[in-house]
Amino acid sequence: MPEYTYSLGLMEERKPIFSMQYDSFRDFNKADAIFVAQQFDFYFKGRIKLDDKKFKRKDLLNEMKENAKMLKSKTLYLDKERMSSGLENDLKSLYKYNYKLASKEEIDNAIINGTEGIVYVKFVPVAQASGGGMVKISKRKYAQYFVDAETGQTIAFLAPGMSIGLVGGGNSKTSKGDIKSILKMIED
Repeated sequence: MPEYTYSLGLMEERKPIFSMQYDSFRDFNKADAIFVAQQFDFYFKGRIKLDDKKFKRKDLLNEMKENAKMLKSKTLYLDKERMSSGLENDLKSLYKYNYKLASKEEIDNAIINGTEGIVYVKFVPVAQASGGGMVKISKRKYAQYFVDAETGQTIAFLAPGMSIGLVGGGNSKTSKGDIKSILKMIED
């Protein structure tokens, strides 16, 4: 398994039920612990839905696309340290909803306090799996999770172009293209 992977599994089978890569190992804090726990909860709730034969993975993605519309009425916290160059200058004309260029500390506080009306972006590294094993990729790719700080619900995500989910840039910074992608989900 890749470094910095949190897993829940069956000990006797040494097989994870759910694994999640996460970059904050050395400076893991309370906000990180809350986020990881919320993602495990989100995964299991999704699995329960998928166990209903009428509910498919496509339905789960459509539900998330619909949930993205919640961004219209919330303030989007963008980590000012994880923005691509030039995005700050374009953001005002590009994103017409409420947003804040926030520090990691401000985002962490919103997570810890379950702040109402805030959605934050969290970068999560992804690996591509093939035939039950991990495929080595030459460059770490990141999904961007858009998470409601109050509930911990992932309401949208942008995934790198590796044949999983929705497509986005996959780098470790929010780009102009990522903002355009999330706007498309909000406004569709």
